[in-house]
Amino acid sequence: MTHSPGTAVAFERVSKVFDTAKGEFTALEDITFTVPTGGISGVVGTSGAGKSTLIRTVNGLETPTSGTVTVLGRQPAELSPKQLRELRREVSMVFQNYNLLETKTVAENVATPLLSLQDAEGRSVAPRRGSARDGRAGRARRPQAAPALRWLSLIHI
Repeated sequence: MTHSPGTAVAFERVSKVFDTAKGEFTALEDITFTVPTGGISGVVGTSGAGKSTLIRTVNGLETPTSGTVTVLGRQPAELSPKQLRELRREVSMVFQNYNLLETKTVAENVATPLLSLQDAEGRSVAPRRGSARDGRAGRARRPQAAPALRWLSLIHI
């Protein structure tokens, strides 16, 4: 499976086995699928199904025991720490324990890591406070402007 312009993430025969005190535990077994570029994708399953482990292979927090994960044409398992940091700036994820700021809107929580972004000349490219991009206009009518934890809890159900 190779990277194509329409593929953001590709899993090819991905397995992950953990060594535990009770022996080996297989969290992922022979997973193959692609995630298209653009849009939003979610991973749903029962507790212990391997959702977090799967997502952690996308950003390089876990390395598959076998198989390959390709993200935007790169394999996180083979990247240097610097290259991983660069990749993580291009891929956004919300984990099961999402660690969001309860007093911020969804847009503000998404924008928070962008505050440190700079262009090639070192100028900030962070969204401006109070702009239409931060979700302040029409807060009562727009779900993206609702407090983040309440909004995400509705999605999480």
